[in-house]
Amino acid sequence: MKNLARILLLVPGVVWGISFISVEVVLRDVPPVTLTLLRSVISTFALLILCYAVGARLPNSLKDWFPFLLMALFNQAVPFALSSWAQTHIEAGLASIYLAVMPLFTVMFAAFFTADEKLTVWKAAGVISGLIGIVILIGPSAFQGMGINVIAQLAVVGSSLLYAIGAVYARFVYPLQPADMSGWPLRLRVVTAQFIMAIVVLLPASFILEDPLAIQPSVQTIWNLVFLGIGVTGLATVTYFFLIEELGAGTASMTIYLIPIAGVIAGVLVLNEQFRPEMGIALVLILGGITIANLGDRFSSSLDD
Repeated sequence: MKNLARILLLVPGVVWGISFISVEVVLRDVPPVTLTLLRSVISTFALLILCYAVGARLPNSLKDWFPFLLMALFNQAVPFALSSWAQTHIEAGLASIYLAVMPLFTVMFAAFFTADEKLTVWKAAGVISGLIGIVILIGPSAFQGMGINVIAQLAVVGSSLLYAIGAVYARFVYPLQPADMSGWPLRLRVVTAQFIMAIVVLLPASFILEDPLAIQPSVQTIWNLVFLGIGVTGLATVTYFFLIEELGAGTASMTIYLIPIAGVIAGVLVLNEQFRPEMGIALVLILGGITIANLGDRFSSSLDD
């Protein structure tokens, strides 16, 4: 199982990386909030089937649903919509690089809001490296006024921040769940409940901000929506949970390194996007920052031993 898990480390990062290409394709026919709504609906159907298969129970009171509303806002509804909107103005590869900063923001927030994840020198160095990468990526355009391109890039950075907040907040949600649930039933309860609450938020937002009934998706768009809903959620997320179970959270998180790499390569090969030097520099700084933040303390401890 562990050998299989090591091979499967490639799956979530690559799938999440190329999902930016699918978003780009769907945006040709579907506006961003409606896109986020539709992929959430498809994901929820897939997750409900998995919940039934493993016997996961969903919350049965409004009080129990409320934490998942907050998780939906941080982890699904707002960041998905923000990054999708941003991709109407910036390339898929660029968006994937910005979203790769999420683990560094998580390190930063966890240091302030949890008792067991302090901000060490190594973690701080990793965060600073990632932030320098962001500055280089946005580049001189930031000093030429807040044009739509800069705003779109900042929107993806904002998505990374929200994902990081959601990741830290999830630590406080898990202890609130029924004591007799653990493993897959517990994980699927948490993931499915937040997707359901994302639909509750996105449905009125879609009708207020856009006109979902007017969309005319092509066959290509529909297939890409199915991939986003089932492939990204069903395949990548479930595989990621399996990796955490088999290899541990630290090793499983290494798959995140592949997201911007896969996103950039797919953008260049599929959408003929241009790979600029600053993208390469930012990629090295951000991925280097993640490496330092994750492995720096271990390296320091090994030297002391």
